[in-house]
Amino acid sequence: MPDRGNDETLGVPAPIWLGDDPVRHLRAWVTDQIYPMPEAGEVVIGSAPDAAWQLVEPGRSVSRRHARVIRVEGGWEIEDLHSRLGLHRDGERTHKRVLITPGMEIGIGSITLIAENATLIRLRHYLARVLGWNTADRPAIDLAMRAVRGAALRRGSLVLAGADDLVPVARQIHLRATPPKSPFIVYGKLLESDASLRLMGTTAGVATALELAAGGTVCVRADKPRDGYDDLEDKTSLPQAVAQLYQCIKKVKRGEPTPRGIVVVRKLAGRSAEDIERIVDEYAHDAARELGVDPTGLTEQDRAWVIRRETRSFAEVEIATLRFVASRAFSSVNQAAAYLGLSHNALGDWLRRRRFRP
Repeated sequence: MPDRGNDETLGVPAPIWLGDDPVRHLRAWVTDQIYPMPEAGEVVIGSAPDAAWQLVEPGRSVSRRHARVIRVEGGWEIEDLHSRLGLHRDGERTHKRVLITPGMEIGIGSITLIAENATLIRLRHYLARVLGWNTADRPAIDLAMRAVRGAALRRGSLVLAGADDLVPVARQIHLRATPPKSPFIVYGKLLESDASLRLMGTTAGVATALELAAGGTVCVRADKPRDGYDDLEDKTSLPQAVAQLYQCIKKVKRGEPTPRGIVVVRKLAGRSAEDIERIVDEYAHDAARELGVDPTGLTEQDRAWVIRRETRSFAEVEIATLRFVASRAFSSVNQAAAYLGLSHNALGDWLRRRRFRP
């Protein structure tokens, strides 16, 4: 009987937070090199020229016929072919056939292949938005992917660190890594900006937070945690946990160990002008998709205003693009305000200050 992966062998249910869509490909760590999953039969992985997936690296750690990927009912399995250095799953050597699951890291010699489905592809694209598109940023992106998967598998919480408020970033990660309509609950008092993003929160205690977040995510501003925070950490790390935990912190205190699964988000002020333009455009597309309208709803004037005045944080960009796109999508400010959870006076004042012209 083939080994079904870390989740079931540890007595942990398969994760509900990484999408239930099938794996599309294996991707080489910190690269865009992908190997599409076979539609049928099997493919051999190795360094030999005739290997279907040829992996070559200077250390010659990949055997000529190192492993094979086999199409099975419900997915794909991978099996070592008695290679010299063996097959590794999430850093641990395995001698069994393994079911390939989303996010799994497969070690073949010195090369790591990451199993990605559509959910994780969308997540990786968003992480590139907040961490950077340069080649030097790729290790941070794949480490962040690993951290998100760790939270989904209850190996610890996902920790986002940065000078800005990162709860909106946490929510965007949640939206890409969880099934549609999965709850995202902030445990603690909401900020004024949270209302603009229609975030839900509770201060009623850990049990209430977990009940509201069941099947999704509970998020904490961990610099000023509420009572019961330690209990929340404990409960979300259990195999039977009903929610995953995301923590947002300003920075790791000097002298303290770096939390496992930390993702450090740089301030937008450090990004290039080209990056800022692309970030604004991607958030505008997010807003259009959420509203179900034409993604060109953000005019050049709107776009220029956002770039010039609303790029101090990811939260600012998201709020501004959503308001502009919603105001152009609906026939009146009243309708747009109702959708955004604002009073028509508040939205109208905001638009007037930005010289909005319908």
